[in-house]
Amino acid sequence: MKIVYITNTPSPFQIKWCDFLQKHLDIEFWFLTEFSDKTHGVPDYWKIKLVPGCRKISLKYKLNGLSYSSTLKEELDKSNPDVIMLGGSWHARYFYSGYRWAVNNNKKILVGPVEFSKNLFKLRVIVRNLIVYRLVYKKVDLWMANAFIHFDYLTMVLGVKSRIFMNYDNYSPYIALPLKRDKEKIVFMFGGAIEKRNRVLEIIKAFERLVLEYDNIKLVISGFGSEKKTCNKYVAQSKVLSDSVDFPEIEEWNEIVDVFGGCDVLINFANYSPGAGVILSAVASGMAVISTPSVNASRHFMIDSFNGYFVYDEQSLSDAMEVYIKNPNILLQHRSRSRIIAEETLTFDHHIKDLHNCLKAEKK
Repeated sequence: MKIVYITNTPSPFQIKWCDFLQKHLDIEFWFLTEFSDKTHGVPDYWKIKLVPGCRKISLKYKLNGLSYSSTLKEELDKSNPDVIMLGGSWHARYFYSGYRWAVNNNKKILVGPVEFSKNLFKLRVIVRNLIVYRLVYKKVDLWMANAFIHFDYLTMVLGVKSRIFMNYDNYSPYIALPLKRDKEKIVFMFGGAIEKRNRVLEIIKAFERLVLEYDNIKLVISGFGSEKKTCNKYVAQSKVLSDSVDFPEIEEWNEIVDVFGGCDVLINFANYSPGAGVILSAVASGMAVISTPSVNASRHFMIDSFNGYFVYDEQSLSDAMEVYIKNPNILLQHRSRSRIIAEETLTFDHHIKDLHNCLKAEKK
């Protein structure tokens, strides 16, 4: 069974996923863009070279009823895959072009995760997506979701009846990290986009109050974003934070595993976060989790007082952090439980089997 995955941007997640899937499936990844040294707005460690089986394609479009790519049709005619997988935006022209080719050639169609934002729940966006789904993409055989909020949106909002495959990254490198770590300090961590919605500066301030009382704690801020300079400046101007807060510089994507491996507790204080990657990486690494309920993945991979704590404001955030500082046994217990959750749910073997079975099923 030959598969072609067409998507827009070769993010590290996509490249690693391609590298892994090729060990199990006959699959190629086609990207419309490619990061280079001249690409602005992303850190250098995101600019991963394309692995074998990944390539960049250039498309030209012409109008025929709806705008579609004649060059993509030519490429697909040459490759003649059995399955088309589409990632990125439903509303992109390449997305429709790939879908149209698959329908015309009676090929199986798999659509990747919805691009998610708060706007998806606005009435005008729901109406638009309903129209697009019901009128254009009604012949999709299999949908993918990489977070439960994607699953809920597809089933409850759009009324998708096709099978939905829950797609996770390969967390085996995180699961392989040792739980017992020989160090004296408890290391808290924020990982992800350093943007206002994630309230990273508030995490730093809550940590600052604890540093005044405890000398065995450390905070790691890993990520990039528009608020990073503000956070750096605040730490530099503080009299107590300079030796206790670290902003690790990542040069290669694989180094992120080591960052998680050196931390004990993940903090996600976001007002809104639909993604799952950081939470799942932390759980797989055997970390306790402190999170707001607004972080979608935490509601599925963290149980309050079992392997972490839900928090709602700065005071409850400080209180949760202090529980772990005062009770190292609770911290170790929560970390061990996170690892068990990961071992039972985040290994890639059963995801690959499920995907393979879905792809082999008779086309309806």
